Amino acid sequence: MDGTLVDTEPYWMTAEHELVEEFGGARSHELAVQLVGNPLLVSAQFILDNSPVDLTPEEVVHRLQSRVIEQIADEVPWRPGARELLAACREADIPSAPVTMSWTDWRRPSSTRPSPGPSASWSRVTS
Repeated sequence: MDGTLVDTEPYWMTAEHELVEEFGGARSHELAVQLVGNPLLVSAQFILDNSPVDLTPEEVVHRLQSRVIEQIADEVPWRPGARELLAACREADIPSAPVTMSWTDWRRPSSTRPSPGPSASWSRVTS
């Protein structure tokens, strides 16, 4: 879902930056882009190895995902044409469901938003 239908990468970078700053560190864009596409625990360990954050990797993942979910609840960062594609699939009775490697259900804010969100487009939302 991420990168195809929505672009949450800026949200992840914001969450990483805020977390590192909370512990007195500074985050560079160069370090942030090294996390793009990594498994969550790999990214969490990278943050721990390169910042003063004093949490477990699992706590880092939880904190980052919680912040990303907050941002998605405020505004879903749809990629161009994504909503129209989902609507066309729904109209053509083509089943669609979001897929993510995230641990928590951050799809929920984007799947329950009022129109013109995807709530009328997903044929199924799974956890």
